[in-house]
Amino acid sequence: MGLIARLKQMFNKNIECGDEINGHYIYLYPSSNRIVNVNSHIIVGDDYNAVFVCNDKVCDIVPSGKHKISGAVLPKSFSKMKLDKPNKHGNYPKKFKADVYFIYKHVISQHEFSSDNKFVLRSNEFGKIKGYSEGLCDVQITEPDKLLKVLLIDRFFVPNKQGMPLVMGIVGNEVNNMIENSKIDFTQIILNPSILNAHLNPEINKYVSELGIRIYNLEL
Repeated sequence: MGLIARLKQMFNKNIECGDEINGHYIYLYPSSNRIVNVNSHIIVGDDYNAVFVCNDKVCDIVPSGKHKISGAVLPKSFSKMKLDKPNKHGNYPKKFKADVYFIYKHVISQHEFSSDNKFVLRSNEFGKIKGYSEGLCDVQITEPDKLLKVLLIDRFFVPNKQGMPLVMGIVGNEVNNMIENSKIDFTQIILNPSILNAHLNPEINKYVSELGIRIYNLEL
């Protein structure tokens, strides 16, 4: 982020992204203090949804457009942070802390996946075979709140540039499971690689449904 952009962000209480979001599919809004100002606005680009995470809990999804930070737009966030209750002086909170993620909502074509773990196959000719799954697929984040819940299970936040590699690592591991469950002999795969792709594509979305994504045109 350039100097001018940083200065603009310091004085602008709205949440909006400039060119820095380009190329990101899971983008954590850069805010050092995580402060969100009530009655300011969030501007969500046409290609994105925004997700608010408050106290490590995934709360609200905000669609594309310009929206006022209010209880009507963020009902779960306001309830979680007790923003709908006045303090002892009768005043309502004017700000709260949250992580705001911008999540790309269209199909991402030909994205690489690679498993973190090894698959294990048995072959009549080669014995036990171990290896990693690698390939390409089209992927779409259809339920961003569900996806973030999975990614935040064992981390406090999802760093920029690491979101999709984490997702595609999980996809690769699920492909491993499918390969092992297919019972296709390794010799058959060597002689006819397309047999495995034909098996994977109709079934892959059953394996990744809990991620909140859809997979198309998977190819090892």
